[in-house]
Amino acid sequence: MDKKIKQYVLGTLFGLFFSITAMAYSASENCPKKLTHVNNLQFSRAYQEDLSECWISIDNMNGYQKLIYRSYLITTDGLLMVFNSYGSGPNSTHTGARQYYFFPREVFTNEVDLQKDLVSVRLNSKLKFQFQTKVLNLVNQPEFKIKTDPKINRNNKGGVEILEYKGVYLDLGFSMGKSPSDNAEGKSLFKNQFGQTCEVINKQIFDYKNDDNFLHGDNVLQATVQRICPEFKWLE
Repeated sequence: MDKKIKQYVLGTLFGLFFSITAMAYSASENCPKKLTHVNNLQFSRAYQEDLSECWISIDNMNGYQKLIYRSYLITTDGLLMVFNSYGSGPNSTHTGARQYYFFPREVFTNEVDLQKDLVSVRLNSKLKFQFQTKVLNLVNQPEFKIKTDPKINRNNKGGVEILEYKGVYLDLGFSMGKSPSDNAEGKSLFKNQFGQTCEVINKQIFDYKNDDNFLHGDNVLQATVQRICPEFKWLE
């Protein structure tokens, strides 16, 4: 990996650690450090001690040859970030990110399975992410349906769209050069399995302090959504 790009990717990941709530959904013993690969999939797992967070990154082994690739970041705070690189150039014009949060947020127990053709990471009792190891596409599950555009370009909003999740999730949308949650005035959508949506302004669900942002706890989020969208169903 090019040193400059490696520093940027690591910087992006660590930047996200300070963009999420400090609630503890993971313990160090459930997040042993690991770096390995299966076919074209590179798997990395590390623990952020000060936030009690475990993060898992899914990257292309050959993606850095032309710097055109899509990778994924999963955190135990319920985050799935889709990161796109569009080639060599400034971050503001040559990178983009799509963010989703999935609920309920539960204690992470390191249910990770690394197989030849499939890598699995269980996020909560409702959701398990599965990735093909050759093309790194997410695989549909009974509780989770997704559409992936194989093209890496600036016009498909990251190229990964959630079609169905049997629970509540937050779609923060797509941003060039930064995480969507960095925009306090940006608008995001809560969605549920009943087809309902609730639009919120990011500053209503994140605390912004010293250039960092922290997602509110589940109970506070539910109360906020109930106030803004009284008909929205949030079922456990």
